[in-house]
Amino acid sequence: MAITKYARPENLTKAFSLNRMAINLGFSIGPALGGILSGISYNFLFVVNAIGALAAGIIYVIFFRKRNKIFREKKRLAPEKTIEKVITKSPYKDYPFLFYSILCTIFAVCFFQFFNTLPLFYKEVAKLDQSTIGFVLGYSGFIIVLLEMPLVSIAERTLKIPQILFIGIVMAGLSYLLLGSNVALLLLSMTTLSVAEIWVLPFMSTVTALRAERGNKGAYMGLNGIAFSFSFIFTPFLGTYVVGRFGFDSLWIGSFAVLALSAVLIYIVVKKMIPTR
Repeated sequence: MAITKYARPENLTKAFSLNRMAINLGFSIGPALGGILSGISYNFLFVVNAIGALAAGIIYVIFFRKRNKIFREKKRLAPEKTIEKVITKSPYKDYPFLFYSILCTIFAVCFFQFFNTLPLFYKEVAKLDQSTIGFVLGYSGFIIVLLEMPLVSIAERTLKIPQILFIGIVMAGLSYLLLGSNVALLLLSMTTLSVAEIWVLPFMSTVTALRAERGNKGAYMGLNGIAFSFSFIFTPFLGTYVVGRFGFDSLWIGSFAVLALSAVLIYIVVKKMIPTR
């Protein structure tokens, strides 16, 4: 919500990408730093966490207080803009957006196997040890931090949002088909999945922000967040169930088929929802 409020419209996707890049940087650094601090003392680890969270909260309040002052000053200098009638529509009655959110859930269920069945595949099929699995998963965060902003900028300059989402979702499906038993194939698969993530997740948020009206961006972002939250509930059960009954190959082929169909449907619905983008 803060991103949609404070970012300029032309920088919306870049703002989502920058926020995701910061989160991924935290995921990359956090485990290593946590291991170092816990090696000293768990109490020391918890104290450092508390101080870090407190510092982040203080910085957040100071920064956005200044931004709010700037916004209030702009409204005072341009009072005619504050008289605009705000007409809001519930996202739960926006049926194309509801369908879009369902498709986002389907994508997320396939994508977030990254956290569940993919590590199991590395261990049981690829026979990687724990440290190598950690390296491959950490490699994803490194790729995202390194390439997210350049790849988003390239996509924005050369493609429309429906095209970007289509390509990214299909790439996510292809990343599962590339999985093999050697590290080179695993890194190629993870690279493809990471690029897919860069081209899908920020632009999915951008579609939500663009579809929302002036007074209900929070409601739209919240509903889209719920759609992704459902995936965290269903993905672990669904992925392990398919693996247990049919094996990993069936899971990866099925994921590709589902993602390919989702890519086509998302391309169609997004093109109708935001035709000028």
